[in-house]
Amino acid sequence: MEEGTRLSDVENAVLDLEETWWTRGRTKSEAIATLGMTTTRYYLVLNRVLANPHARMERPELVGRLLRLRDRRAGERSSDGDC
Repeated sequence: MEEGTRLSDVENAVLDLEETWWTRGRTKSEAIATLGMTTTRYYLVLNRVLANPHARMERPELVGRLLRLRDRRAGERSSDGDC
């Protein structure tokens, strides 16, 4: 898929899971497994989706929230060693 084009079914499924996994009564790893993916593959797809400007156009609130969470976690990791 070219960057900036319509999201694939897999990419939409990943975003759907990000939106609702905690409501399904299972761990995130278990929810990811229902997509038939490894956790590593899931996060590779998620990061690709978050880098796609079309994802932000289609689902701006979700993508914005996920980018903020990712940035916050990256900041927390980088400050862990600064003590």
